[in-house]
Amino acid sequence: MLEEVNAISDRALFVPRWVRWLGLIFIVLLLFCSLAILFLGAYEMRHPDWIAPALSVLQLSGLAAFVMLIVFFVDRGQNKQTIGSLIDQFLVADIPMNLEKIEHKQGNFHAWQKGKIPYTRMTTKTKLKVSHDLGTNTAYYLVEALGKTTVIQTQASIKRFNIVLYLPMTNETPRLSAVEIFAAFEDTISGAKDAGYHIGTAAETIAASNYLPPGFPWPDCYTLPLHLNKKDGYLYNTSEREHIAQDMAIMVAAFIHEGTRKGRM
Repeated sequence: MLEEVNAISDRALFVPRWVRWLGLIFIVLLLFCSLAILFLGAYEMRHPDWIAPALSVLQLSGLAAFVMLIVFFVDRGQNKQTIGSLIDQFLVADIPMNLEKIEHKQGNFHAWQKGKIPYTRMTTKTKLKVSHDLGTNTAYYLVEALGKTTVIQTQASIKRFNIVLYLPMTNETPRLSAVEIFAAFEDTISGAKDAGYHIGTAAETIAASNYLPPGFPWPDCYTLPLHLNKKDGYLYNTSEREHIAQDMAIMVAAFIHEGTRKGRM
């Protein structure tokens, strides 16, 4: 998904980082020089004619330094390296930390007391394995939770988020089609639609272990893709990434519960 992203941004002009650093260093030097001239003119050498030019330069350099700081801290640096780092962070940190919450140790009931929080930190019972090559936009998660094993594939770009749900093929006779299998997940799919996901076409994947990550648990499987289009560069927004990761974990938990209840897992 990064083929068209080649050190460019949504802005009309992209300023390389080294140029911004040189500009900032020059402005800081100019700022200190104007302060030095102002001090010398007012106190040391007693040249009042230096004060007005020094103040003008000081004001201009101060304004330029402020603008440059805005460029550094507000500019998102939408280059390929930055995007790749954000995708890695999203796939190997944000999503796994939420997936491990699918199954956890339930705490005891406590009497509620105003002003006190008598709760303990969550202890996860989920077993999670991740397959992701740094610098790529795809990751696989092997989740063992609620007595079931599930595999989820995710893909992320700056404006798009994909999920593929995997289910094992069984020895049912006659074998059900992918459409029939996923028809049982109407509650999960309906919830995904309400959350803005576009539902793809269910399919059967034969000899899946030949091209999926080593350790993929099933030789053949069913797949259902979902994708979510984003318009605001969600990767740069920490709370937005967390929201998507939380929503994904809730959807996977619902997927496991519904599949178990309806005999599909």
